[in-house]
Amino acid sequence: LEAFHSLLNQFAPKMTAFHFQAMNGRVLLAVMHFNENSNRQSKISRDGKEQYSIHYPKYRKGDPIVRRIKTAPTHSKLPFVL
Repeated sequence: LEAFHSLLNQFAPKMTAFHFQAMNGRVLLAVMHFNENSNRQSKISRDGKEQYSIHYPKYRKGDPIVRRIKTAPTHSKLPFVL
């Protein structure tokens, strides 16, 4: 849910006022972008293995977390909407 809210703030910043139709269009565009990129594949290295990264968050007091690196997000629906 937080990931979608962050994306929504990119498409419709809170400090900018929009008319209802413009805001509705921006929200729908954010929804389409989020749904298109929600299940992205893992990034694959040259030798065919999945790529991972290690993070050391403060809430774990320095214990490592392994995350998979995803492919870049796509924007294929954008030209059709605009």
